[in-house]
Amino acid sequence: MNNRKIIYEPEKITSEEIKQRRDFDNVISSLKKPPSPFWKLTGFWGTIGTSIVALLIYNNYFLNTDENQNNAYDENITQTINNQPNQLPNDTKCLQPVSHENDVPFETFEIVANSDQTITLEDGTVISISSNSFLTKDNDPIEIKARTFRSKSEAFLAGVPMDYNDEAFESAGMVELRGYQNGEVVKINPEHPIEVSLSLYKDPNTFNFYQLNDNSGKWTEYPVEYKKSNNSNEELSEMTQLELDINVASAKIERIDNEIASIEFPKREDYNLPMENSKKFNLKYDPFEFPELEELGNVQFEALPGQSNYKKVLQHVWSDFELIDLKDGNYEVIFSNNRGLQESLNVRPILQGKEFDKAFTKYYNQRQAKLKERKLLEEEKEELIEANKKRNQKLIELQKKHEEEIKEARINTNLESSVRGDQRSDLLEASADFQTSSWGLFNSDKPIAYPDPIGTPSTYTLAGQTIIPNEIYVFDLKKDVRYSYGVGNQFVESIGMNNNETIFIVMGENNEIGYFKASSKKEFQRNKVKALTTIKHDQINVDFFKRLLDEERVRA
Repeated sequence: MNNRKIIYEPEKITSEEIKQRRDFDNVISSLKKPPSPFWKLTGFWGTIGTSIVALLIYNNYFLNTDENQNNAYDENITQTINNQPNQLPNDTKCLQPVSHENDVPFETFEIVANSDQTITLEDGTVISISSNSFLTKDNDPIEIKARTFRSKSEAFLAGVPMDYNDEAFESAGMVELRGYQNGEVVKINPEHPIEVSLSLYKDPNTFNFYQLNDNSGKWTEYPVEYKKSNNSNEELSEMTQLELDINVASAKIERIDNEIASIEFPKREDYNLPMENSKKFNLKYDPFEFPELEELGNVQFEALPGQSNYKKVLQHVWSDFELIDLKDGNYEVIFSNNRGLQESLNVRPILQGKEFDKAFTKYYNQRQAKLKERKLLEEEKEELIEANKKRNQKLIELQKKHEEEIKEARINTNLESSVRGDQRSDLLEASADFQTSSWGLFNSDKPIAYPDPIGTPSTYTLAGQTIIPNEIYVFDLKKDVRYSYGVGNQFVESIGMNNNETIFIVMGENNEIGYFKASSKKEFQRNKVKALTTIKHDQINVDFFKRLLDEERVRA
């Protein structure tokens, strides 16, 4: 007998088809309990059942003997029938860009295998490769692909997950590295790893370092050595101090906003002052029955607003009334006459004469004190805002100056060359230096807590049609962080925001995409229906999202 291999390879499917077929409720509902096999039926176990069992034992003996003989001759029988149900197709990656056509591009370099190489990226990141870094079969050229992410827009457009342990990442710099030889992934020698010096755009003092697992899409901490440049330390120190001062001032502004919102102005009714002079009248009550009214002094009564029968009360002559204390500072008056008519009004006591003058003076002075308190807080807030504007402007100037110095240094030292042997400029403010024996995405980050859920249910419309959001991405324009809902453990229903100007990018279940803005939590809660502005296909690019997210603004 000839050796035989029977291999049933499953047809490869794309990640889009996986999403479309992910209907587990339909699968469960289609399952039916199988009928009991005939041999479990009571009537089977008679003469017929016993005879069949004897026959099966006889056949099983001879068939197994024959099969064992065949297997002894044919040792290479192989049957592979889709025995890896959890294996993803080749195109399923943890990075799912918003638009494949407009994804953040890689810088591509072709290098000579088995030789020392140094690659410098456009942002100054340096990749150092030794002659033994790759495990290759031949000396064919190796293609290195690398890209760095220096903004929220780039990370969002590329589909980079930015959550870690249910918190959102704030990044100081990120790099993705890939390597190929003859169209296949080239392996890195773990005994001679690649060395990377990732250019950072923030002070890394409070940042950790992570690598993204290509299969699970989860970040794990990764060893790194942070370095700051020797040059421009004074300039960088000033930038760091400015960022710290901006953070402190922003926190004070938020505190002042809360204090202003909590100021309670005195109410006229608390001082028994009239609200609507046209609805007041006198009642001759019994001072012994209502001593609290007698204690107030010279009082009248004012009908509470919103009572439609007030005019009807005025149209009749009443011979009697009953005054009832409602125990909340208000009273009910039941008017009656000899013809059997009755009408009731809810009223409150108000002062007149000298008692009015004294109460109004107290009310006025208290109100003026609260107005003064609010004015002082608003002036303090305005000073902090103006100071932050100046700090922001100074920070932008220093950053531009720093970038110009770096650019000039690159030009002077030929840093535009794709592959070269010298190191990058020391003018870069900071770097994350690490070694790797695997390709992937590496990120200098610090986790930021998600804001509390707003708790207000919303309806989302796009071009006048209601859509169901699958994912909502929340961008606080004063913070360099992205909150992702509908992804991981954050549900769309638990959406939250800080009390800052915020952009919400909404992706619908039918691949719709739009955005809306909210300047505060109150505005978000006030507008129950969120009318989205459509993001067209040709707008899905880095420049559009940078403008939308105001990436030029300096943030905490």
